[in-house]
Amino acid sequence: MKRRLFYIIAFVLIMALVSAVAVFAEREEVKDEELNVWTWGIYCPDFATESFQEKYGIKVNCTFYHGNEELWSKIQAGHEGLDIIQPSNHMIQRFANAGLLSPIDIKKIPNYAGLSEGFKKADYNTVDGKQYSVPYTYGIMGVAYRTDKIKEPPTSWGALWDPRYKGKITFSRNPVDACFGVALYLGMDIAKLDEDIDSKLVKIKEKMREQNPLLLKRLESLEEMKNLLASGEVWMTSADDGMIHKMQLDGQPVEFVVPKEGSAAWIDQFCIMSDAPHKDAAYLWIDHMLSPEIASQMIKKMGYMVVNAKAAENLPADMAQIMKYTDAETQRLSPYPTLKPETSEKMVKAYQDVRGE
Repeated sequence: MKRRLFYIIAFVLIMALVSAVAVFAEREEVKDEELNVWTWGIYCPDFATESFQEKYGIKVNCTFYHGNEELWSKIQAGHEGLDIIQPSNHMIQRFANAGLLSPIDIKKIPNYAGLSEGFKKADYNTVDGKQYSVPYTYGIMGVAYRTDKIKEPPTSWGALWDPRYKGKITFSRNPVDACFGVALYLGMDIAKLDEDIDSKLVKIKEKMREQNPLLLKRLESLEEMKNLLASGEVWMTSADDGMIHKMQLDGQPVEFVVPKEGSAAWIDQFCIMSDAPHKDAAYLWIDHMLSPEIASQMIKKMGYMVVNAKAAENLPADMAQIMKYTDAETQRLSPYPTLKPETSEKMVKAYQDVRGE
């Protein structure tokens, strides 16, 4: 009897152990071991990916794009296995309305608490009462120039049409950025481009055509802009402020200008795809990138400001001076507007028409 009881107990224990091993094996099988991110080239540096893998054992695979419209096109073509994208603020509604994004659970991002308050109150990341993105970094689109080549500092977008600098000018390849810059130069309110866009694009295209003979080229990337400006092949260009800040910190003779007609300011986001296979890893990555430690390193790496309040407040003195804007300059800034998809599509078509001429 005792022996029989012993066998029964042993059998029960063995079955319990087998069950526990099976559960453990199942957990190991579904554990996220990689993360797939489509992002801008500057947002996936080695120090961030390597520290993340060391901490969590998760490999980060980054694929890069050069603009929001390019990202949209790539996703429409297919995005199997994709976890995170980083569109700018004006694209969130389009992605969310297309059913591509997963609502964000802020409780899974402890470092969200460290965001500057203004970014927590933003409405561009909310659709039908649900939050679909987390802000990350922000910058300004304006004019940059070499101080050793141009002695009279430009104050207007019109400087990029100055015949004195023919062959020494470049302009953005991003269709929406380019249209925004030209629209501002023409005195248009970029927040109202949905209104009578066809007639506005006639004027924008005409102004772009006037610029074509003056250009060395239309830029393929921010990296290309930096290299051409650093080599002296280009003296003046449309530019995001972050890359210029980085060049200044590296001792390059360049300056950034917020034109008198105004500049558009963008805020890049983190979004998790609705069909992301590695959602747990996605939340860990967002939290990792928002940490004060990584955010501080990113500012130095990119030259752009991040939304983490502590990182922004503790900038080295030289960086703080370069990244500081006057009240007059900040009053000339307009956030990238959320336009109708068909408006953006028409802007892309208009730019492509002119670029091909």
